[in-house]
Amino acid sequence: MKTKSTKLVETITTTANVKRGEMISPQHIRLLLVAFVLTFCTACPELKPKPIPPTPAPPVPPPPNMISDVRIPIRAQAPELGEIGRDMCEYFYGEEQFSDLFYVANAKYEVWRKSLDLRLEQDKLKAALDAYYWVDAEVFVPFPPFVIHGQCGWDDEEPREVIASIESTLKWNKDWYLQADTAILPFQNPNRCLMTFRNFDVTDRLNDAARRVIERGTNKFAERLKEKSDFKARADEAWQQLQQPIDLGNRAWLLVQPRTVSAGPINVTTTTPQQIETVVGLRADPKITFGDPPPASTEPLPDLVSLPPGPSGFHVSTDVEINFDEANRILQDPASGIIGKKFTFGRRELEITGVRLYGVGQRIALELNVVGRAIPGEYPKVVDVVTALRKGFGKTRDFFEKRFFHLKGTIYIAGTPKYATDERTIFFPDAEYDIETRNVIARIANWIFRAQVTERLRQEAKIPLGPKLDALRDGLTNGLNRDLGPNAHLSGSVDSLRVELIYVDTDSLKGRVVADGKAEVTVRLP
Repeated sequence: MKTKSTKLVETITTTANVKRGEMISPQHIRLLLVAFVLTFCTACPELKPKPIPPTPAPPVPPPPNMISDVRIPIRAQAPELGEIGRDMCEYFYGEEQFSDLFYVANAKYEVWRKSLDLRLEQDKLKAALDAYYWVDAEVFVPFPPFVIHGQCGWDDEEPREVIASIESTLKWNKDWYLQADTAILPFQNPNRCLMTFRNFDVTDRLNDAARRVIERGTNKFAERLKEKSDFKARADEAWQQLQQPIDLGNRAWLLVQPRTVSAGPINVTTTTPQQIETVVGLRADPKITFGDPPPASTEPLPDLVSLPPGPSGFHVSTDVEINFDEANRILQDPASGIIGKKFTFGRRELEITGVRLYGVGQRIALELNVVGRAIPGEYPKVVDVVTALRKGFGKTRDFFEKRFFHLKGTIYIAGTPKYATDERTIFFPDAEYDIETRNVIARIANWIFRAQVTERLRQEAKIPLGPKLDALRDGLTNGLNRDLGPNAHLSGSVDSLRVELIYVDTDSLKGRVVADGKAEVTVRLP
């Protein structure tokens, strides 16, 4: 949009565009002087659009819970099986009564051990007892009533033999110790026990005696196993430590917030001495807070449950905040390149002298203090009177415009914040004048539109987020490497840290950050 004085200058310039050889008349000179007077009387406009009214940001849902599964390897020394074998009797005796429709028998027996094999393999305790026995029985027949004496494996008969085997599967008990679930395998009887009367077979009855011998041994093993593998006290100690806030520095705090603990399958090594290995899974709901130290959790140690399949790792979703004061400090720093940035079009130059941002709903408003000035134009090469006149007119015009043309004021630009992953900066790709600013510019200084102010600010107005992300990553790494009491140590690393969302809050810009990493706990056994 051209002012009246601008049009007058162009008219006079056209009038001065005479053919070569013509002389400049006094009328031309008077017109030039009038044009200069009119131009500089209107050359000090001021941009005063109404500010974009700040509006509160709409609520944004909090970061979603990202359940973390942390796999904790645990190793403990297996019970000494030799001690268990020595505790089991090598010889014992007893009595057994059995009957059917035709008789009642009372039998005495003796059992002595030939061999006992106890071994741990993977998740099982395997036991095999090879034993000899003999039986002496009295049989009472009611109809007609009489008593018969019967034997097997006695006197000159060879002792009877039984091979009894069991397998005990090792697994975690909910009370934080290992238990053994025992299954008795079918017995083997190389020579069965047939009583001397009627060759009555009592082998299966006597197998029960051998079974009791094995069961007594496995009960002793279970007691030793519980004693050796009782981790509850140490687990409770680590659990309480995990609920304390971890200082990440710069008023940032990590809350692990453990929820459940689970245990995986048992594996017994083939080393000497043998070791019991397992993996305990910690399911947590970690988050990062900023400000004063948050209160610690007070959840009691939960029961131990079975470890479900799933990926291991450490996952955190949180919001990193840059308040508007800090963002303005960054933009107003000369290093940002915003203050002092110049935009030119023709003989006009616009310079940013101040900047401030604030929230407008889901967008950011940039308040830019600007000044405008005239800059020298291009002068023609003097080849005749006309070009000399044009050059003289141009220099005269530039001389007066430099001293009298001044534009100042404020313009407002609004844009939606976005995150540039490669540069780790916040920028405003849709920055544009608001309607009030556009109307004022169109009325006073239309040339500003052609100076491409908004186009360049979309590319160059940036807020660096990298330093905050680096500080957060360093703090997480430090927080994941610490003692959890005297018997456990937490160690971990942050593999990646990414921004998934940028949004405007009431008085700040926030970036939703997701951190992925690894963590494990080493339990020190006494």
